[in-house]
Amino acid sequence: MIKEIVLTLLNVMTYALLAYVILSWLITARIGGQTVARIYISLGQLVEPLLTPIRKVVPVFSSIDLAPLIAFVILRVLSAWINRVL
Repeated sequence: MIKEIVLTLLNVMTYALLAYVILSWLITARIGGQTVARIYISLGQLVEPLLTPIRKVVPVFSSIDLAPLIAFVILRVLSAWINRVL
């Protein structure tokens, strides 16, 4: 029961992170307008607490933010670990 809840939360975070990255590209390309911006801000409230500590440790590499990629790997590793342990 707890395993399923934790795995579901990790999956939600993974998909939210993926959507956040895609929407950031749309905003940069000026596609989508207000609706995309609102969804992006809402997702940011969910994923930024995960990304902020990573950004403090990992520097920006030639204007590319690697924090979402690292967060994605962390979430997937946690999911795999929980699947094995619990």
